[in-house]
Amino acid sequence: MPFKTMLKPFIWNISSIEYLSVGLRTNDPDYANAINWIDLINSMPNLNTFNLGLEIELTADLIYLFNVQTIDELKQSVFDLFYENSSSFAVSIYINSQTLFIDSIPYRFNRDQSYNTSPEAVRALNTDINAAKQSPRHISGLAMNGEHISINPNDYLYVISRFPHIKWLYIDWINIINQQINCSICLKLKYLKSLIYMRSTFCKVNRTLFDKLFYGHQRLDTLKMMYGDLIYLLKHSSPSINGNHIKTLFLSSCGADGKIHLKHLNYFISTFPFIENFSIEVTSKNLIKKNQMEIINQFIISFKQLRSFRVVSRRGELKFVCSLMKNEQIKLEWLSHINALGSHLILRPKSLYLWKTDSQMTYL
Repeated sequence: MPFKTMLKPFIWNISSIEYLSVGLRTNDPDYANAINWIDLINSMPNLNTFNLGLEIELTADLIYLFNVQTIDELKQSVFDLFYENSSSFAVSIYINSQTLFIDSIPYRFNRDQSYNTSPEAVRALNTDINAAKQSPRHISGLAMNGEHISINPNDYLYVISRFPHIKWLYIDWINIINQQINCSICLKLKYLKSLIYMRSTFCKVNRTLFDKLFYGHQRLDTLKMMYGDLIYLLKHSSPSINGNHIKTLFLSSCGADGKIHLKHLNYFISTFPFIENFSIEVTSKNLIKKNQMEIINQFIISFKQLRSFRVVSRRGELKFVCSLMKNEQIKLEWLSHINALGSHLILRPKSLYLWKTDSQMTYL
């Protein structure tokens, strides 16, 4: 949505607007120009609430617009322009290797919503220091992208600690290798229910950061990770991971994670003994091709409190599932073998869904 040809003309003639919130990702450099926003705000005399959540792609056009050489100079130039021209609303400016962020501060919204940010927010330039110190409101979920750049874990922890009321946390492309770690920050996320800890560099999950996010949050019972990341973590952790509080586990696997092996299953079974909902998603059938039936059977039988199970292949049909679809007798014998007669079962060539109780029919 180009600023000058679409956003501005669309809003310009609606003079009655009282609340305006703009959140988008764009490669249009005009969104980084504070003068454009001031002109737009001045066209709305009734406006009393204005929020920005901009993720602007770093492009040659953006660099050219501000006539700078480095991303640090770009951050400073954008900040200076907003500081000089936007006294009516406070913004936070920060930047990583791919994106320029311009966010309204404080993060005080009138309804629950998610928020995308970066560990680089720890080095943000704020046009109003006092506003930046205020507590956020109505941020229910937080997403952070580390871009596989080597980052101090305290950067993650500091930014996360600014949002103590989140219900879910998603961090991706995490690179914390060979870092000297001094985790003095204590997280208190009393509402956190779901942790999505995806794709560490070379699957090398940093135990110290993981522990800070995994333990000590009284409502946390859902974990989603890449298969390779979790196997690496469970194989190399001392002391062992205690996942007794996890009731729902999502595993996602692509080529970089390697194939799902029978020999790995005991790691999951011993670490997460109280799993009720279990899901495996692979990008290709080849990642769960060998011992497919044995893997599915062992997962279903071994978790004594299991209520729902799902396995999905994004590319290629699952051989074992197809065999169940072709023969009703084989399907009944299989359900009997896994002690699931009377369960709800949905079979498709690329997926299997099993619910052991009616209450879980809509869960996965």
